[in-house]
Amino acid sequence: MSLRGWLPGPWAALASTLMLLPTVLGSAGEEDRGLRLLCLDLQTVLVTWDHGGHANLSLHYRFDEEAAWGPCGAYAVRAGVTAGCELGVRGDILHLTLRDGGRALLHLSRYVADFRERRGLVTPP
Repeated sequence: MSLRGWLPGPWAALASTLMLLPTVLGSAGEEDRGLRLLCLDLQTVLVTWDHGGHANLSLHYRFDEEAAWGPCGAYAVRAGVTAGCELGVRGDILHLTLRDGGRALLHLSRYVADFRERRGLVTPP
């Protein structure tokens, strides 16, 4: 499901805010992507990344380390390419991977509660 064509609402406002915030997570080296996480009421996690203007990146995630990876079901699209994902929280630790086709660009595991919304800002641990 694409978020393209949705009317602006709370998700759009938060995603726009996230795009303006400084990077709180990222990988090292040439594959660095500005990754931002925001947890809303421990029910929804918004993940955004710098799309670079040329690649449709995909996000796969899981909340149980033993579970199979699942694809993002609600992407945010910016300038015609994926730039974010909305996830429903189903555990304490979010494991995610950001991919460009079959190539993994970033892997991380973080406690969801570390990125709770505080007055509209992402507060890193």
